[in-house]
Parts: sequence; structure tokens; C-alpha cells
Amino acid sequence: MSTTSIREEIVNYFDTQWANATPVAYENRPYAPNTRATWIRFLVNDVFTEPATLGSDLCMRTTGFVHVVINVPESSGTKMGRVLADKLIKIFVARQITTVTFNNYEKKELGVWDDFYQISMKFHFWGDTLVSQLRV
Repeated sequence: MSTTSIREEIVNYFDTQWANATPVAYENRPYAPNTRATWIRFLVNDVFTEPATLGSDLCMRTTGFVHVVINVPESSGTKMGRVLADKLIKIFVARQITTVTFNNYEKKELGVWDDFYQISMKFHFWGDTLVSQLRV
């Protein structure tokens, strides 16, 4: 599985689990946020790939993180942001989807920016691919 396939697998999994809880701004898709509505920005960052095994069945391990920024209108308070953060934790932490395993996360409350209270979350993952699957 290529890094592109890993990214698509994560996005598809998230789409199903999030089930339109809020609008989502995805990488490479146009999105204009409503300044009065809660929304999130969703990015998948594959950081690096390295050998995970040696020998004839060489396996490459891609590690990275899903970065989600929760945006709640400043006038709404902070509770909804924390509720959505908890939902994200349930979706990603200690989960395995096909070839991708999520382990830990980081959460940082950023405060108010552009009239939105923001919470930044990173969910770390790794995914293995046999080199033979990468060759065409």
C-alpha cells in the first residue's frame, strides 16, 4: 500500500466515523467556512517511511499523524470544542483500520483565532506495506 493509499484509507475511515458531525475542510478540497458554525480542518501527514523488516519479504513502515483543528465560534464558548475532541479520541486512539494502526495523541488548546476558539489535535499512526505490493 502506497502513502497515497494510506492517506485515502484514513480519510475514508474518518468520513464514516465522523458521520457529518460538523463540516470538514479536507486537504485539496475547496471549503469556505461559515463564520457562525463549528467546523474542523482535517489533514493527514505521512512523515517518513523506513524498512520495518529485512529479507525477501521486506516491509516498509510509514509513520505520520492525522492533524485535526477544531474551530468553534468564539461566541459559543469552549464546551463544544472539548466534546468534539473527545469524539475524535474515540475515533482514533488505539484503533486499527486495515493496514493502519493509531497509537497516541496530542491535544493543545490554541485559544481564539479569527473569531474561532481552536483546539489542535494530532493522532499518530503507522502502516506497513510489503515492498512486493509497491512494485507493478
